[in-house]
Amino acid sequence: MSDGAKIAAPRFLRQAERKLKRLHRELSRKQKSSANREKARSKLARQYARVADRRRDWHHQESTRIIRENQAGRDFAKVDRFAPTTMTCSCCGTRVKHMPLRIREWDCPSCGMRHDRDVNAARNILALGRRERLNACGGGVSPECVPAVVDEAGTDRSEGIWT
Repeated sequence: MSDGAKIAAPRFLRQAERKLKRLHRELSRKQKSSANREKARSKLARQYARVADRRRDWHHQESTRIIRENQAGRDFAKVDRFAPTTMTCSCCGTRVKHMPLRIREWDCPSCGMRHDRDVNAARNILALGRRERLNACGGGVSPECVPAVVDEAGTDRSEGIWT
């Protein structure tokens, strides 16, 4: 979370992983296009569905708990899931091009700030959520203005034609 608190992963997924591993082994031993293979495939599909349902339910419970704990005039916003929140410095905004998942702490090349990957992502998500809220007049907040590149496609004013 943006205040540095971390939520532990649920323990029930480890048990489900063991069961999935066993069902995969059973499926691999069955003869292709047999009725027993179809039964084993069905069992495996049901187990995957159970795991997905448990995970979805756990995420829903955690998000509801977080929202209830922070009810005093708070807004809930969904942020783009592909935003590079872990690779962007929450202090200066510098983005690192590539960072393997095994790196859990990193130093910003611009400002030298040391970041925990998860806490940094939480701070960036908070900032993105605040940016997406409505402004005082009720309109959406515009993204920051970036000047156009000189050779960008557009109107060639000297000749009066589109390029």
